[in-house]
Amino acid sequence: MASANILKRTVYVGGLDEQVDRKVLEEAFVRFGELKTVEIPLDLKTGKHRGFGFVEFMELDDAQDAIDNMHHAELYGRVIKVNLARAPKNTPTTESNRPIWADDFFYRKKLKEMRFAVDVLDTTMEHGCCGAGSPSSPEDIETQIGISKTFFGRLKSGRLSSRVCAMVNDAIYVAMFFCLSLPFVVAADFATCGASDEWTAFRGQVLTRPGGVSPALAKRARSLVKRWKLPAQQWVKMLVGSRMSSASSEVDPVASAPGGCGASVDTSRGVLANETNGGFHPYHLLSLANDHSSWKKEDFIRWKRDFCYLGYVVALYIRAGESYAKAEQLTSNFSNETDGKETVELLSKARQDLMKASSMLGRCREMDFLDRETWGILSLDIDVNLLRVGREVSGSFGPWRGMAEEFPAEYKNARQNLWHALSLGAHFRQTVEKQVAMGVAQGHLQLGPRPVVRGRAMEVALFAMPVWYVTEFVAGLLLWRFPALAMTIYAAPLGGYNMPRSNELRDLVEPYLEEVAELRPLELIDGYCCDWSLVTWDLVLQALSRWVLRLASDVLICGGPLWICLVLRQARPRLPLLAHCLTFQDLDLPLPFPERVRWVHNEVAKTFGRSDSSAVLIQDDLQRVHYSMTYDFSMSGNFSSAGQLSFFQMPYIQARYSQRRAKELIFLREGTTKRWTNSLRGHLWYKKLQELVAEEHDPNMRWRFLKDEALRIPYTEIAEHVAAIFFPGIGHAKLTLHELRSMAMPTLLPAKSLMYRVEELILDSRQPYSGSYDGCYDTSPPLRVAAPWVLPLCGWRRHAYFMEWSSFYRYPYFLQFESIGHLLQLVKSFTLPELWARSVNMRRYNEQRRQEEVRWFTNVVAMLSLRVQED
Repeated sequence: MASANILKRTVYVGGLDEQVDRKVLEEAFVRFGELKTVEIPLDLKTGKHRGFGFVEFMELDDAQDAIDNMHHAELYGRVIKVNLARAPKNTPTTESNRPIWADDFFYRKKLKEMRFAVDVLDTTMEHGCCGAGSPSSPEDIETQIGISKTFFGRLKSGRLSSRVCAMVNDAIYVAMFFCLSLPFVVAADFATCGASDEWTAFRGQVLTRPGGVSPALAKRARSLVKRWKLPAQQWVKMLVGSRMSSASSEVDPVASAPGGCGASVDTSRGVLANETNGGFHPYHLLSLANDHSSWKKEDFIRWKRDFCYLGYVVALYIRAGESYAKAEQLTSNFSNETDGKETVELLSKARQDLMKASSMLGRCREMDFLDRETWGILSLDIDVNLLRVGREVSGSFGPWRGMAEEFPAEYKNARQNLWHALSLGAHFRQTVEKQVAMGVAQGHLQLGPRPVVRGRAMEVALFAMPVWYVTEFVAGLLLWRFPALAMTIYAAPLGGYNMPRSNELRDLVEPYLEEVAELRPLELIDGYCCDWSLVTWDLVLQALSRWVLRLASDVLICGGPLWICLVLRQARPRLPLLAHCLTFQDLDLPLPFPERVRWVHNEVAKTFGRSDSSAVLIQDDLQRVHYSMTYDFSMSGNFSSAGQLSFFQMPYIQARYSQRRAKELIFLREGTTKRWTNSLRGHLWYKKLQELVAEEHDPNMRWRFLKDEALRIPYTEIAEHVAAIFFPGIGHAKLTLHELRSMAMPTLLPAKSLMYRVEELILDSRQPYSGSYDGCYDTSPPLRVAAPWVLPLCGWRRHAYFMEWSSFYRYPYFLQFESIGHLLQLVKSFTLPELWARSVNMRRYNEQRRQEEVRWFTNVVAMLSLRVQED
């Protein structure tokens, strides 16, 4: 019995190359479990080994895992045979223990005898694609890979030897699987791992699993996790110590750069600049072209061909799901303390597997190229199941099912907040309409081309730093309804970025521009206030106060960072104020971080927190408004007149969608922040997309990436493209979406499922949307107190929650993609008539909203002019 157990724990390894010794064999098999002995018999005459060896494991299961994973695998270029060792009947020769197909010459000779076109098959499998067509039957594959009718008939009738039949059957049906079973993928895409039969077969199992994880799939996943454990550990180690400068100096780009994962990376040196002196690095999969000389090096070849990191992530995910299912089963049949301990252990194992899977994608998820079409899961599935394993989310282990199902409490709360805010806005609009109508009825207000208030022409002052915050977004709205309005646009010293941005609107607004003498000492940076190394806070306060105190206007419309508007309000508390804040409210405010947050929130509460206030705050998206709405104003009174929404017309854009470049897509720049484009993840994401686009070679569609072009292009040129793609940050860089909407441009933007993690990773912790103000990232007290109706959330759940508030996902004509593969599929499905119909619908919708918006915005100005009080 002892000898029988030893044989069950011992595997025979045949077909070994001459270079393989005990150490190599041990390293190849130790990944499956603890080894007891490793032996390679030698030929006494030659002193060389005889082509086979024996590996004894400590555990029976480990031996079986080794057989499952290593049988027919390659070792030093040779196909090895692995099975349970048997007691020898006679003294074996070297040849008798080598698989007949381990020698390349043997099987080529046999196949040629049967008229099998070996070279054609090899070429097909090397490139992982069966050709241009999509074969629909074994006969089609027969034609494409050169199998004769006679051979195929012998194969189907079973008249070939079992060994040759197994070998050829594998080759043919791997080819069939790759051509027939898989959804749309690009052949040379590293994410598909098409160069490896092992990972290709596993991917096929994942994509075809019926209604969950089958026992066979779970077993396969366990074997892969165990077999590739050491390479996976090395992979994570390489990602953590990313070489950004040179081979001898390893620097973690995340830990060393301010701003974390959203920080800009230097692509002029290190692995991102194709440095290969230090050996392979995961980023090389994206940064190195397929024809780069380094791909001929052994370590580069093995990482690209043999190890599939996305497949390993999926295997970990499946194993975690199996552990979770067992834990749930034990929980439902809980009977004793042992079951409770085992449940805890299973959940711990599931969590560890999910954490490992996440780490395989990088600290910034820069290697996250999971796609439902390619691997059946998204990284978001890992995230939500981590919460599930931690009992923070209920439900069975599985893919992300949407906000409403995964986070019903958060979803319900977010929708209630959304509709409550919209109802407040609707009520406020009705109030404005009534007050304006009453003013007209009482003779206090005349609304014509030149509106009159209490017997004299209404005078309106516009101010912003930079000035284009009002020239581009406010002036046009006023002049549409009141073309003869007495309007003055005040500005700090003009020049550079502090100028009207739009050529279309510049001629219209220049007659209204006036530089403010009191503000000439201010040193602006790109139009924003201020260069605090050259000016002081007191100097800015004095300059703004002196100007606003001499201002003779009925209403002040202030744009730009809200703190500037609040400073002006402090100096003239009775001057009616319309604040149109389109950026972070405390942007560039020089006060210390905690102090500036509290100052802004206190002033917002005092200024906009009363229903009878002569100040109104307007923002373009409810998610931006939450910055002020989530603050608890209950101590300061009614907040019904603050946080009103504007549809945000872009009157300076006259261009409209034209399809003149019907074979050209345009991928727009992100905006001034560029935190996504220049971040590590953004850089690699674009590299991946551009690589796949180049490999497609689609003559019917050319991609144009504006991030790679130095010059800005006019809106008329943008509107000529067949469609636009834009990757915004929902908490910032939104103006482009408004511009595209104004042009009625068919637009693709990331789906919420893609944006959740992007927002969390790239947002600067100093920005209010990041959660740092609410105490998410440290143990210090939060800088603001959330309103009782807003849930206190952190991490990606926070962004999922607030994204339900965003108007961009309520606009009915934007298309959404959740991965690069999905984006490519959408582009391939485009038809010009469908895109033109979408644009026509956008124009109709925009025109309706524009009329409503102009009327409402000008009514707010008229209402505020009636509230003028003596200073």
